[in-house]
Amino acid sequence: MKNRRLIIVCIILALSISNTNIAVFGVDNTAESISEENTIEQELYGKTEMPQDGNSYTIGEVGGYLAGNMGTVNVLYSQRRFTQPYNGHAFAAERANNFMDNLTNLNTKARVVGDDNLKNGPDRVLGFSDGSYVFIQDKYYSTARNTLNAAFDNESGMYRYITADGEPMLLEVPKDQYDDVLLMMKEKIEAGKVAGITNPEEAENIVKPGYFTYEQAKNIAKAGNVDSLKYDAANGAVVASYAFGISFVMEFTANKFSGKAWDEALKNSFGNSLKTGGAVFGIHVISSQICKTEIPSALSPVTDRVSAALGPKVGELLLKSSGGYVEGMSESAIANGTSKLIQENIVVATVTIAVLSVGDAKELLSKRISAKQFAANIAQTTVGVTGGVVGLNVGRIIGTAVSPGVGTAVGQFAGGAIGYVVADIGGKTVIKEIYKSDAEEMCEIITEEFQKMSENYIISQEEADVITGMIQDRLDGETLKEMYANTDRTDFAKKLMTPLFDNTVAKREQIKMPTVDEARHEFKKELEGVIYIH
Repeated sequence: MKNRRLIIVCIILALSISNTNIAVFGVDNTAESISEENTIEQELYGKTEMPQDGNSYTIGEVGGYLAGNMGTVNVLYSQRRFTQPYNGHAFAAERANNFMDNLTNLNTKARVVGDDNLKNGPDRVLGFSDGSYVFIQDKYYSTARNTLNAAFDNESGMYRYITADGEPMLLEVPKDQYDDVLLMMKEKIEAGKVAGITNPEEAENIVKPGYFTYEQAKNIAKAGNVDSLKYDAANGAVVASYAFGISFVMEFTANKFSGKAWDEALKNSFGNSLKTGGAVFGIHVISSQICKTEIPSALSPVTDRVSAALGPKVGELLLKSSGGYVEGMSESAIANGTSKLIQENIVVATVTIAVLSVGDAKELLSKRISAKQFAANIAQTTVGVTGGVVGLNVGRIIGTAVSPGVGTAVGQFAGGAIGYVVADIGGKTVIKEIYKSDAEEMCEIITEEFQKMSENYIISQEEADVITGMIQDRLDGETLKEMYANTDRTDFAKKLMTPLFDNTVAKREQIKMPTVDEARHEFKKELEGVIYIH
C-alpha cells in the first residue's frame, strides 16, 4: 500500500511539472527542430507549431531514469567498501550473499546490519514470513582454518558471535570451505569452545555455506571479470525492473490522461518502459564496474571540498536518504561518506550521459547529423543530467528532513524532475544561441524550395495552407536526418514536396474551354449594334 501511494504521488508530481513529450536529461537531439524565423509555417503563414525530432523522451521514461539512477547510486554507495585493499572481498561476500538470499528465497527478507560496526555483532539478519529471524556472521578467508579461527576470540578461544538470548549466530563461510569448516567446528564444540553447545552435530546448525566461493568473492570485489559482471548484472536487473515498473505506470497514466485508447496506451507504455529499463540496466552495470576501480577516488579533491561546503548536517541527511548508516558517526566520517556518495553520483551521471548519447554517436558516424549538432546534443544532455542529479539530491535532503522514507522518495523524484526541467530550459536557451541546428538548416532549404514550387505551380493561398499542413506532418526528426545525410538536399526537398503539390493541383476544378461555334456566337452577340465608320 505504501509503494502504491508513493507511485501515485510521483505520477501527480511528474504530470504537474511536465507534459507527455518532454526530453529526459536534456536529450532533444536537434536542440530545436526548426528555428523561429525560418519555418515554413511561420515564414509563410504564421503558424507556430514546430515539427519535432522524434527522439525526445516521454514522462514515463523520465521517471524511469530517475528511479534507475537513484537505485544505482544507492547500490554503489553500499558497495564502496569492496575497494578496500585488504578485506574488500569480505564486504563483497556479505553483500553478495545477502542479495542471493533475497533473490532466491521469496519467503525471507535479508538485510545487512553490520555497518554499525558493533563489536561481535551480526553482519546480516535473515527474517522469515512467520516473524522469526536469525543473525548471520560472514567470514571469508583464504583457508578454512583461518575462516573458522576468525570467529573465535584470540584470548579465551571461545566462539565470539552469541545473540542476546545466548544462542550462537550462524557462521556463513565460503562455499568451497564449508565441509572443512564444519568438521573443525565440531572439534571446537567438543573442546567446549562454543558456549551452551555440547553436541558436535549441532555444528550443522551453526555453520552455513555461502552462495559463493572465496575466489568468487574476491572477483566480485574487482572489475573486469566474469564473476563481477554476473553480480553487477544481477543487481542491474533488479534496479532496471524497478525503473521499468515506475516508467510503465507513469507512461500508461499519462497516455490515458491525454486521451489515448487502452490498447495504444498499453503498447506505448510497454515499448518506452522496456527501452528505459534496458538503458538503466546498462548504466548500472557500467557504473558498478567503474566504481570498483580507482576512478571514483581520483575525484576526491573535488568531492571533499563539496562535502566540506555542505557541512555535517546536510551530509548526514544525504547519507540517510541513500540508506547509509550514520548513527554515532563522527563529523569526519560523515564528510568522508558524503564525499564518496557525491563520487557515485558523478560516475552515474557521466555514464548516463554516455549511454543516452549512443544514439547521437551512431547518427554522427552515419553522417545523419553534423559534428556541431552532436556537440550541441552532448551539451544539452550534460546540462539536463547535471540538473537532474543536483535536483534529485536536493530533493532527497529536503524530503529526508521532512519525513524520512516517503518524504525521501517523493523529494528525490520531485527534485530530480524539477532540476531537469529548469536545467533543460536554460540549457536549450543558451545552446540555441551558440549552435544552429541541422534541422534549422534543412528547413531553410525546404522553405526556399517551397516558395519556388509555389510560383511554378501557381499555388493559391488556400492550396498553400493545405500543402504546408502535409509537409508539417512529414517533417519529423527522422526525415530531417535523412535529408541531412543526402548528398543533394535540394533534390531531397523537391522529391519530398512534389507529390504533395501534384496531389493538390490534381484536385483543382477542371476548366472547360468553349468550342469554336460557342465563341463565334458570343462574339456575334457582343458585336451587334456596333457602328462602323467608313
